[in-house]
Amino acid sequence: MPSPKVYIVSWCRSAGQLYGASLVFQTLRTGFPTAEVVVIENASPPELRAPILQAARAVGCEVVQVETEALHSTLIEQTVMAADGPVVFVDPDVVFWEAVQDWDFGPALMAGRYLPDFDDPYSSTRTLSRLHTSHLWFPDPVTLRARMDDIRRRRWEVGDFFEPSMRPPGWWRWDTAAVLFHALGAEALRFGERELDAYDHLFCGSHLNMVLPSMGEAGAQLEGLHTLARQDLSAVRGVWREQELFFSSRPWMDQGRL
Repeated sequence: MPSPKVYIVSWCRSAGQLYGASLVFQTLRTGFPTAEVVVIENASPPELRAPILQAARAVGCEVVQVETEALHSTLIEQTVMAADGPVVFVDPDVVFWEAVQDWDFGPALMAGRYLPDFDDPYSSTRTLSRLHTSHLWFPDPVTLRARMDDIRRRRWEVGDFFEPSMRPPGWWRWDTAAVLFHALGAEALRFGERELDAYDHLFCGSHLNMVLPSMGEAGAQLEGLHTLARQDLSAVRGVWREQELFFSSRPWMDQGRL
């Protein structure tokens, strides 16, 4: 597979979250030593975007500035729909421990970290399984687009493959690209331990302050992880295993929620 083009969507609304909005640049070239990297700066206030873009340019990233905020899902979809070669999306709060640039997923049309169905305390929904967008590969966008067209011909009411939504009964939440994950079936490849050990993701690096009030005990654990990352980045290596315990500990229990 040819070397992928990497995209990082930057979004920050609080100076206290700048560390998470720029964390990836500390280890980006560990993960992608020579790849072309584009930072899509999604309308952060000028005083917050400046340090993010400085860090991005310091490691050789191209910058595309968006002045009117767009949905994260929209930016991903637009990029995939226009790409001719493999693309990867990486969140700003990702840390790389080893090179991932040459990963090859064979005929898969999508590859990433699998998150199961879980009872999400932030949205109070049954958030359905998907491949998480924090480190998400699209190895062959041209073939992917053809597959999406084929699915639409057979399932003409499928709607948008990338856009998140919350729907009854239940409530069920289809987060970004969850529809695409389920539609692709076996062509959406889940990372194994080899891939998961190569990097870690903090979660909520750009908006921790927004989600903490609804997270309860899990919020304290998440906040502690962020504090640890600021003090000693190496200390968060392998935290994905603890995160797996969180997801598995929150099975959905239908309580007739409104």
